[in-house]
Amino acid sequence: MNDSAIYEPMYHYCRGELLALVTQAIDSRETFENFHARSLGHFIPTREMSQLRIARYERVQSVGEHFSNYVQAIQNAALVLRINESEVQVVERVVEGLTSTQRARFVFQPPPSSFRELERLAIVHRNIAYADRSRAEPAPEATIAVEPPTERAEPGGSGNKRAQEPRQRKAVVCF
Repeated sequence: MNDSAIYEPMYHYCRGELLALVTQAIDSRETFENFHARSLGHFIPTREMSQLRIARYERVQSVGEHFSNYVQAIQNAALVLRINESEVQVVERVVEGLTSTQRARFVFQPPPSSFRELERLAIVHRNIAYADRSRAEPAPEATIAVEPPTERAEPGGSGNKRAQEPRQRKAVVCF
């Protein structure tokens, strides 16, 4: 995507100092990556950036937080806060922060080293969670309504007579 395609819609929503930074980036044809780093440095003090890193990136998975949501939150924090770590390091960070229950579910899986492998583990997690829910819920009992056979009464006769007589079938001849 072209950087000007990002700056143009952004320009109309900016005011004050951010507008000055956007205007400067447009005039100097600055890449969005450089603009993003410069704007973070301009608006967020170093101490606040460290606190954001701890709160958003170097956090552990919350109890009850879905695995895929946790992975996505760590990836987004690494991207938005411009944390200069490789994909392998981000994946290691995700694995370090997993709950013990989550780690137990993946004990027979190889440790991930890429985002693609984390996605595969998210699929495994969903399948395991589905199986756990299926086992936890009682299976609905299948009931089959069986009606007793009814006897047809012949006109002028008793119904029991017909039930006792064997049926005679007509022979069908095929040519």
